[in-house]
Amino acid sequence: MRKLIASLGLCLGLLVGSTTSASAVLPVTVSPNSNTEWSKVVQDLFDGPIVYDRNYDTGGSFVFVSSWSKQGIRATYTDCRIDLIGYAPAWRRPWG
Repeated sequence: MRKLIASLGLCLGLLVGSTTSASAVLPVTVSPNSNTEWSKVVQDLFDGPIVYDRNYDTGGSFVFVSSWSKQGIRATYTDCRIDLIGYAPAWRRPWG
């Protein structure tokens, strides 16, 4: 009985360990500030008909860009926060 349980555990471990991860989403091929048609079907040379979509949060702290085609869905999340760490006033005399 112990051999059966051990062999089942080994088989299950090998099965889980050898499977690929749950298909991580590939990044989008365009950036959030790309000059492209958003939320419309466009013709891509490599992917064929494709829809690019971008969404901002209301505070403007992130942008989520996705592409939708027959080959699959791609997505990229971009964090847009800027943190001010410090500042220093600079004084200089005019040249001349």
